[in-house]
Amino acid sequence: ARRQGIPFIVPGYARIPGRTSFIRNNNCDQWGRTESLFRQMLGSGLDDASRRAATTFLANFRNRRPIPTSAATPARITFRTLKELFDAAQKYFRDPYDYNILPPWIHVRNRLARLGRTFFSRGFFEAPVSGEQYVYFPLHLQPESTTSVLGPYSVDQCALVENVVKSLPVGVVLYVKEHPVSVGRRPLSYYRTLHKMPGVRLISPEVNSHALILGAAAVLTISGTAGWEAVLYEKPVITLGRAFYNTSGLTHEVQSLWSLPEIIRNAIFTWRPNPERLLTFLAAVLAGTYEGEMVYPQYRFLDEDANAQQIAAALRLELTAVDQSDSVSQKV
Repeated sequence: ARRQGIPFIVPGYARIPGRTSFIRNNNCDQWGRTESLFRQMLGSGLDDASRRAATTFLANFRNRRPIPTSAATPARITFRTLKELFDAAQKYFRDPYDYNILPPWIHVRNRLARLGRTFFSRGFFEAPVSGEQYVYFPLHLQPESTTSVLGPYSVDQCALVENVVKSLPVGVVLYVKEHPVSVGRRPLSYYRTLHKMPGVRLISPEVNSHALILGAAAVLTISGTAGWEAVLYEKPVITLGRAFYNTSGLTHEVQSLWSLPEIIRNAIFTWRPNPERLLTFLAAVLAGTYEGEMVYPQYRFLDEDANAQQIAAALRLELTAVDQSDSVSQKV
């Protein structure tokens, strides 16, 4: 579409429950409406309503410490699992030649294999050590756009961990935590490789991520939600990918691995929070995103009709903005 000069929008998860963001004409997780509002607010300052909304959201987030929608529990057999298997079997026997549908016995094999890997992987995980200074790096779910698109040079996370450990100051260790959804999906050799690395602690996925962020000297991520949460906690954040919150100016973006040691030292020892800038960016995010859940509605108890109306209203506004922008560019 971009090569043909056709404007496009991509709906996304706004990293805030019950809200939807839109990406305009890019694949870099850049939220055009939010970025425009952020620039305006930096110039004019926050009005009382925007400041109140941002302050209230920040206080609620820090008090509630919500778990991201995508952070599901590890593999286990439940009634829902059996229902999913039954539904998959029905679809397969209805049309066994549909190459998009796996046979039910493959589903059973995959689930049993994941359960087995989940059980045996426990021996590689450990708990945080009290008083230890660490940089926190949560592993990303793969394959996913957070690495393949937003952080294509960090797809090999084992290699990335090795490079990060080499860049840490003396006395600082790296806490690597598995993504809850990935437990049992990666081969045991993956955990074995990370577990053997000097200076790395492979933290159990059951450890609360909020506690790890709050206790960290810095948080390092490719483009994940943990980075956004760390920004909200006013912790130093280092990003290796194109995250939407890089626009805030509150993160340390890694452009080259050669600069990683210096960036980590600056993040740990010299970085200072900027509360006013944080409130301004948060106000822009709240004003620049829309009410309605488009990506993860199945995880929330939503009124489907009301949610559909909110999404329709958001799409109407976004399409109008794209149409106006396209008209202006054609006149120019």
